Amino acid sequence: MLQLPVLVTLVSAVSGLPIGSDSLIATSTSTEELFPTDIGYYGKTGTSIAPFMAQTDGAAITYGVPTSSYTLAQPIETAIQAKDHREGDQNIFQLMGSHSPYYISDGWGVYDYAIPGQCSISQVHLLSRHGSRYPTGSIETAELLSKKNYSVNGELEFLKDWKYSEGVGVLTKLGNQQLFDKGVRTFFRYGQLQDWNEDAMKIVARTTSQERMTFSAEYFLAGFYGLDWHDKANLEIIIEDKGYNNTLSPKYACDIKSKTEETTRDVTTPLLERYTKKAVERLNNQIEGIRFSAENIYEMQDLCAYETNNNGFSHFCGLFTQQEWEDYEYYNSWVWYNKNMFGSSNSRAKGVGWVEEFKQRLTGSSKFNWETLASQNTTLDTNPTYFPVDQKLYFDFSHDTVITHIFTALGMEQFKTNFTVDGSLRETNFQLSKVVPFASQTYFEIIECDGEVSANRTEPETSSNSTTGTPNKYVHMILNDHTIDLSKNFPEYCSPRVDGWCEFDSFVKYLDTLWEVADFEEACFSGTYNTTQIKLLLLATSITTISALPIGIDTPVANVTLSEDLFPTDIGFLGKTATADAPFLAETNGAAITYGVPTSSYTLPQPIETAIQARDHRNGDQNIYELFGSLSPYYVSDGWGVYDYGLPKQCSINQVHVLSRHGSRYPTSPNSLSKLLSHKNYTVSGELEFLNNWKYLQGSGILTKLGNQQLFDKGVRTFFRYGQLQDWNEDAMKIVARTTSQERMTFSAEYFLAGFYGLDWHDKANLEIIIEAKGFNNSLVPYENCPLNGKTYAIAPLSADGFLEKYTMKAVDRLNSQAEGIVFDAKSVKEMQDLCAYETNNNGFSHFCGLFTQQEWEDYEYYNSWTWYNSNMFGSPNGRAIGISWVEEFKQRLTGSSKFNWETLGLQNTTLDANPTYFPVDQKLYFDFSHDSIITSIFTALGMEQFKTNFTVDGSLRETNFQLSKVVPFASQTYFEIIECDGEVSANRTEPETSSNSTTGTPNKYVHMILNDHTIDLSKNFPEYCSPRVDGWCEFDSFVKYLDTLWEVADFEEACFSGTYNTTQIVKNGAPNS
Repeated sequence: MLQLPVLVTLVSAVSGLPIGSDSLIATSTSTEELFPTDIGYYGKTGTSIAPFMAQTDGAAITYGVPTSSYTLAQPIETAIQAKDHREGDQNIFQLMGSHSPYYISDGWGVYDYAIPGQCSISQVHLLSRHGSRYPTGSIETAELLSKKNYSVNGELEFLKDWKYSEGVGVLTKLGNQQLFDKGVRTFFRYGQLQDWNEDAMKIVARTTSQERMTFSAEYFLAGFYGLDWHDKANLEIIIEDKGYNNTLSPKYACDIKSKTEETTRDVTTPLLERYTKKAVERLNNQIEGIRFSAENIYEMQDLCAYETNNNGFSHFCGLFTQQEWEDYEYYNSWVWYNKNMFGSSNSRAKGVGWVEEFKQRLTGSSKFNWETLASQNTTLDTNPTYFPVDQKLYFDFSHDTVITHIFTALGMEQFKTNFTVDGSLRETNFQLSKVVPFASQTYFEIIECDGEVSANRTEPETSSNSTTGTPNKYVHMILNDHTIDLSKNFPEYCSPRVDGWCEFDSFVKYLDTLWEVADFEEACFSGTYNTTQIKLLLLATSITTISALPIGIDTPVANVTLSEDLFPTDIGFLGKTATADAPFLAETNGAAITYGVPTSSYTLPQPIETAIQARDHRNGDQNIYELFGSLSPYYVSDGWGVYDYGLPKQCSINQVHVLSRHGSRYPTSPNSLSKLLSHKNYTVSGELEFLNNWKYLQGSGILTKLGNQQLFDKGVRTFFRYGQLQDWNEDAMKIVARTTSQERMTFSAEYFLAGFYGLDWHDKANLEIIIEAKGFNNSLVPYENCPLNGKTYAIAPLSADGFLEKYTMKAVDRLNSQAEGIVFDAKSVKEMQDLCAYETNNNGFSHFCGLFTQQEWEDYEYYNSWTWYNSNMFGSPNGRAIGISWVEEFKQRLTGSSKFNWETLGLQNTTLDANPTYFPVDQKLYFDFSHDSIITSIFTALGMEQFKTNFTVDGSLRETNFQLSKVVPFASQTYFEIIECDGEVSANRTEPETSSNSTTGTPNKYVHMILNDHTIDLSKNFPEYCSPRVDGWCEFDSFVKYLDTLWEVADFEEACFSGTYNTTQIVKNGAPNS
């Protein structure tokens, strides 16, 4: 057989962020650089050790009989609740004040109505908080506990091994993810407000120079635009320091501290003493050598929040009762209210500068109003380069304190409250965690309508049943994914409406009144207003123009072919691609009601709309978005029949192999139905009326924004689970990750690496991009070079044709009765279901989804699973042969063998695999990215008995062992953990394992396989080599011996080249004549 070489592979070496201290152009002071990427003034920062949730997650049980199901942390562990937790209690991670991870609350007392058909959104203003961060300074209790001059028992025994491992001030990986995900969500909601033409003017987004602020903006923009966001946006970084006016950090423009700030602690201390009293007594009974105070208890609760946000898990969380957590939230809210909201004498003054800027941008006024000068930076705000007023999208990034100052300056009546020592969380109007959790987001939508929209929304609105058609304009405010009722907050100017909107002109008139109420000069300068102190100038600001990814086709160095460029970023062979129109869910989401009385609560899409279910949906039915076959968005299933045990204390993970599928993509080409429907030479009624305005808006083959997010989030999750396996030292050897040259494959790898390492991932990893094309061997895409694969692949759907006709019969009749001029058949119905999947993944919503019954969706999944099984798995005579090359590479990396085995040469690329630069075998982390079909072929080559099944025309999804969407949804991930233990771990996990109750202490080694966040039982799949265990592990040596047997079973030469078998025959074991 001919070995097909490839010399061109890659790891990016020059194509990433940060826009910070490590950027090559960071210190540039060139006057022509309008938007530099590093202007200093980072604030106090410090890094931390990486998490290792796979070893340290205290919520996962390590022994005993499980009493409930468990899912791996996503990415942080929130299974730990209050020590007296009861069903119905509020999640304690929603009670952590401004340290709470972002969550969606129960709303603000008004329903989230959709935009009526006669309205459109013309402008959006976003005010975002930074994501999760490390503490900004030391925590005295952490320092006290770090001294270890005490003895503990009971709940505090974890302190024996506890170490304080927090950084200082910087954004954490969870913070990265929060802002990236918010960017993706904002894209789905408002994407069409962006001008995506190549020659479009870049928008200006604004943030501050503190590192966590700059990075928050960058990750958001990477989510909204992609890793090449700098092509569409300029990021203005405003100095955050004394001597510089800055509405996003106005404290330096206000000379006088709040008159109440210094007295707040005196007022709130009695509450602190009261609520911590029992915890002080309880915990002091479990420690000797230290006496805890109320302040120590409070800081332990802080440590729970910080450790969970930053390390993924904290033992401190479970030390406190539900009431103590609610009182912690109440106490934090009270302190905050007095320091940063209506209890503060200058909170309005600190927020009014941004409000004045907001008003200027709302009205499009290019004239700066010097009479309302507060914390605005006049150098910037009088320069349209830095302060444009004609954008459709405005993105501002600030701190939690500033956002609440702004809400105070806006006079938001909804949050006014009275706190008392005897008060409770249920009685207050202001809950801090609900208003400014990490990554809090506030949107102001400007909505223009053809006529007035009725205030009670009792009927569908059109120009004929509204007013005479005179344009009306409204403001809609959304805080943390729920509508704020503007009439409740500004009742003198905004009339009551069930949708919470306010007429635009009335809203602007109200804003005009706020400067005087804030009394800026008196509040900040005690009537001795000094113009030199408030008119502070700033010349050092920035929008980055060259400091972001992609590591792909658009970077200036993409086509480098120099021999020393070992890992180029563009090697061609991208596959067929085409972009598509951006989504606009804020206008097009058919699941949100636009009129009538709501009968249920509603939450904005996160980021895609999955509220639409089967037309006959009942409680308990499986979510239809889990029934889209390989087009399903990633989801965590109910598992693989074995419990997900945690790691025993005497064990450690020393190596992890990750095999990942790409994220959500556009169709590789339009299906025949979409072409037919686009002609519009038909009439429709009933459920199909949406086709009158329907357009095919799909791109071709490339990763979508949802796909970006899926891989980025997977990278973050993998960081939390295995972060300590990476050597984070600056001089560490870069790992080699591998992907293919198809654009969606390359970008999937890049987004994953950006999630795991950060936007500057190229400093820690080399990305090897292997050509995906005929004539180039590639274990990640081997089918191109297995000549007989095409002959066997085409026959698979034929075996399931009878089932297709059967399951679509009623839908064909039903839909044909609602259409004239077009005739639907079984294939049409299946393609409509395909369109539901693609449109949901890529546009955020699809009308096609609700056309089908639950049974039709389950049958769609069954049909796809059947055809897939015969095309790529045990039903295909070359199912094993396609996957065997990766298995051989896997075995080589598992065993650390540097010698290539030429006797088991399949479709490995020997040019690469024989070169340790491209195929190292001594890494602790291996990241491979491939396609769904290849991953299932690898599972076939591994001989995974669990997935073997018999499909029949009369079968059903509930009877099959193989469900395609459960195995390879978009962004499917498989982990192989290599675990070393001090002695044998008992197979039944009935008691805690230590070296004394296991074996004599001889090291034992195991393999643990995780597919889509749940453990695979290796003994069920390889019973002749892996002994039964309740944890699904397999002894390492036995597993390797089993791998040695697989080459022969695959019958590679016969399957791919000889062809002496019947290529039209469906087989049983994934190999010829099986």
